[in-house]
Amino acid sequence: MARSAGADDLLRQLAQLNTTDLRVLLTEVFPSQAYEGERTIKYARGTEREPALSLVYRAARSGRPPDGAVSELRREAALQPEDVDELRRFLAILQGPPRDHLASFFHFSSRPVSTWWRYRDEFQIMPPPPDAPLPGMLVGDWPFLIEARYRSPDHFGFEIQYRMRTMNRLRLLLPVWLIGPKFKPHTERNTKHWVVPFQGPATETQPPNGVSRLLAALRLRRQPSPAPVRPGPPVFAQEYYEVEGRVRGGPDLSSLDPARAAPLVEDHEAYYRTMSRRLDDVVEFPAILSTLFDTYYALDEETARRYRRACYWFNLGNFLYGYSGSASFFALVAAIESLLPGGEGPHPCAECGASHYPSLTKAFRGFLETYVPDKPEREAFYDLRSKIAHGSRLLHFDLREEWSEFHPVSADEDTQIRQLQGMCRVALVNWLLAQGTG
Repeated sequence: MARSAGADDLLRQLAQLNTTDLRVLLTEVFPSQAYEGERTIKYARGTEREPALSLVYRAARSGRPPDGAVSELRREAALQPEDVDELRRFLAILQGPPRDHLASFFHFSSRPVSTWWRYRDEFQIMPPPPDAPLPGMLVGDWPFLIEARYRSPDHFGFEIQYRMRTMNRLRLLLPVWLIGPKFKPHTERNTKHWVVPFQGPATETQPPNGVSRLLAALRLRRQPSPAPVRPGPPVFAQEYYEVEGRVRGGPDLSSLDPARAAPLVEDHEAYYRTMSRRLDDVVEFPAILSTLFDTYYALDEETARRYRRACYWFNLGNFLYGYSGSASFFALVAAIESLLPGGEGPHPCAECGASHYPSLTKAFRGFLETYVPDKPEREAFYDLRSKIAHGSRLLHFDLREEWSEFHPVSADEDTQIRQLQGMCRVALVNWLLAQGTG
């Protein structure tokens, strides 16, 4: 009886954990999970075993954690004493001293990274290794390295979770605050495409190594005439990028040559107003970048989550631009909506006394007046967003009913989206800076 009571006390203690940590812990002990009903998950030692625990979630509602609020962690008949011992062991690991780790991973940019930048002793952005494959053209996905330190409980399952969180948050923030880095949703998912491999002697069609290819691209040197190549048959291939055999180091950041440190752009307003690019442009770093990270890390968790949500919509809008102008436009406006003040109650009408809720259009306009110094077509942006959202409008680009897009309607829509991209980036940057001065 005493052992049973001890198990129940342990389950109540586990139910108070952060839900993400709790799920990792339970999965390490019980690798088999199955739904029962809408909000209950059964945990078992294997697919052929009876469930040992039931994790019951509360119904989703305003004010509860977005990753799920636990109602109860309930024991089932198959829970064994050795299961309880394992749960105690993993709880001790979770609450014990953490270990330092280093995440070293590639990201991609629309322009090359030729210098390095470091944020305190937490992470750094670096050019790719000398032997890294490069696109061989100026307009392409240019790889660069990110090294980020993080701490996690001393077990592989927790380490994976904490590493993914560290990497994904940088993947959200960097494409907002830097001109160049790209965003791709769900980088951990397997993604395949039909691709055309080019057959030919690779040693003749490319410069000798990655550094010379990068210099050739940036300085526009004359490159050797390529040997004839021909496309091979299409291949359904997995997306993949890595430099085999590279040293990942850790847990400290790699030492870098001070002479290759990035010069900083002091005028951040001019930096974020940039709409065009030159062929030899590289990724530049605004002087306020450290301030942006300082301010972000000082936010409370709820505000930081809201800001990441806005960054996600901004990044998704840019990602979707080549697929759907309408979806891109909608996502960019949603980024701004994510930061609008909420919870404002109804106001009595001065004429009739009826309760009216404040207009989203008015809130949108007020937000831009506060955080975007330029005077964009605020009402036009939100009006177009509303028409797209309610199905009464689709951008001409998405209809694809003619080959040529060289006409005023297409040009105007493209200009609107590009203006909205720039306006949205400025709004997200200035809103965050204001949190540090408020």
